[in-house]
Amino acid sequence: MPGQGGLELYQTLTAGGRHLPVVFITGLGDIPTVVRAMRAGAVDFLTKPFDDKELLDAVDQALNGKRRSSQ
Repeated sequence: MPGQGGLELYQTLTAGGRHLPVVFITGLGDIPTVVRAMRAGAVDFLTKPFDDKELLDAVDQALNGKRRSSQ
């Protein structure tokens, strides 16, 4: 995204009082970014390529107010 990354956008939204369930999707996920996103409240963090089941599970978790469990 030009000018602002997804994590920065998410932090801006939550700082403004908007708390939405978020699943991050990226092609370039690294461990520090994943940790920052999850600590900020992300439901899940998917790295491309991912399969349909992973995405559907993440959306289900988001809709049901759950966070990713350690696997």
